Amino acid sequence: MSSSLFAQTPLLSVSSGSSVTIGSGSQLNIGGMHLSPTSNFTISETVFSKSSVAATPGTEESISKVYAFSIPQPNFSGTIEVRYEDTELNGNTEVALAAFSRPDSSASEWIEHSGSVNATENLVIGETLADVTLGEITAATSGTLTIKPITSTFEIGVFPNPVQSHVALKYEGELKSVLYSVTGAKLFETRAKRIDMNSFPSGVYFINVTKLTNQQTNTFKIIKN
Repeated sequence: MSSSLFAQTPLLSVSSGSSVTIGSGSQLNIGGMHLSPTSNFTISETVFSKSSVAATPGTEESISKVYAFSIPQPNFSGTIEVRYEDTELNGNTEVALAAFSRPDSSASEWIEHSGSVNATENLVIGETLADVTLGEITAATSGTLTIKPITSTFEIGVFPNPVQSHVALKYEGELKSVLYSVTGAKLFETRAKRIDMNSFPSGVYFINVTKLTNQQTNTFKIIKN
């Protein structure tokens, strides 16, 4: 599935080295999307945009509004609310709307956050989430997008990608990372969350990242410019 985020409207830009923290119990309302964290949520080095192009899973589509962080933001706990106009429903059943998110545009599966719909206020209110990565956010009729269980997500941000000098891993816990070449050769292993890529030539690499708390592992594709 893909979501073609053409004609994006930038709503928030956080430059490198800067961050915005939403305190627990507060709410960020930006462009019709509300984030209400239950623990402090920090947004760093990203551009948050809104597109009127629907996410399209096969023959089904979301509402005509998709939000996106240019660099996914991990470790969000709280609720997501999406405000919509009647003209943005795009064939979706209003009373059956649910909030959806996925870590980034390369992910094949969306996560459904079923909650409630306030049709009077045109507001989709998602369930309370725990430790998810926010990359793209939209709303659609419940069950229409490919659904991935929340418990199976691997909530680590890897940025920037493509990279020129350093790759940062955004995660509060301890990690072990192993860098591999495109041929599978192990290049080095580290527990640092900032990886120096300056000594490597341009090309494709893979970083195998393990959470030391539970040994959960995932592999990320990195492009070195």
